Amino acid sequence: MLSRLLVLGRDDGWRDVVRREAAALRAEVTAAEGPGQAIALLAGNMPRFSHFLLDPGAAGDALPVLLQLAAEATPDMPRLILREAEAEAGAGAGWLAGALRLGVRARPARLGAAEVVGLLADGQLGLRYQPIVRMADRRPVAVEGLARLAHPTRGTLAPAAFVPQLEAAGEGWALTEQVVARAFADWGDGRLEAEGLSLSLNVPLDVLLLPELAGMLEKACAAHKVRPNRVVLELTETQIVVDPGALERPMMVLRGLGVRMAIDDIAPVTHDPAALLHLPFSAMKLDRAAVRDAADNADAAAFVRRSVATARAAGMALVAEGVEDAAIWAMTRAAGVDQAQGFRIARPLPMAAMPAWRQDWMARAEG
Repeated sequence: MLSRLLVLGRDDGWRDVVRREAAALRAEVTAAEGPGQAIALLAGNMPRFSHFLLDPGAAGDALPVLLQLAAEATPDMPRLILREAEAEAGAGAGWLAGALRLGVRARPARLGAAEVVGLLADGQLGLRYQPIVRMADRRPVAVEGLARLAHPTRGTLAPAAFVPQLEAAGEGWALTEQVVARAFADWGDGRLEAEGLSLSLNVPLDVLLLPELAGMLEKACAAHKVRPNRVVLELTETQIVVDPGALERPMMVLRGLGVRMAIDDIAPVTHDPAALLHLPFSAMKLDRAAVRDAADNADAAAFVRRSVATARAAGMALVAEGVEDAAIWAMTRAAGVDQAQGFRIARPLPMAAMPAWRQDWMARAEG
């Protein structure tokens, strides 16, 4: 059992016990010096941890943030093991091996539409924010708001577990309204301007076509003191654009408010942006799978370079999603990609974790 463990504890004795047990399992251990460093390590991807062993008494006021970070129901997040799991796994030598077995997640069955709609109606929607940085100087330039849904038994769910059901049930508008309200509440009152950031939010095609969207955004911007030119709507790939011309009028209305728009998830096979290039989009975002492949696949790398040329010709910025390691960062930057997003920079974070991430990222950028 090979694992990479992040440990936050309040006493050296417990950390020493963890190290001895980990050595027997050939596991690597990183001990965080405090809750702030633990947040920064969980927020990024350097290195990727399989488990997070947390002594709640060592977390202090940061405990809610740490629990949020470690409780995401996605394969990429480390499994959370609280210090009390030591007792659950059995006392004495070998307790860590037992705790690691207890921490293994089972793949849950797909949620039904009725259950998902009910959770949304009950106010269980939350947001995580994934930073986007400029590749030329590593400066944060935007955050993408990503929906999460709190489930009573499954924990915090990522969009793939509930967004398709909501859109199929005709609840795309309700989801968009809640996302906008929560994101603007988090970033309102001039915070975006103060931090020099834009706020990107995903919008499905059927919602982007609704004439009510512009009015809803205008009212929300006024209520939360968000300047519309700080807002970017990302047209998601969940619905095929059959009639690009139908997008022109609603997009022009939104651009008249100052809101910008981006084409999301550009990929070699699934999404050809050619039919959309005449529309007033300001950015294109490369699909994460295509970006991940480009570091060691010549065809994928060539696609990234073509996308750079396409974006330049259309006057758009190009954002690479899925920038997960140094090799992908180097390749995309060399290709001329403008901005990067992915685990190399940060995972999707609770709002409360953003300051610790930014401080750590900028310290490494300047070092």
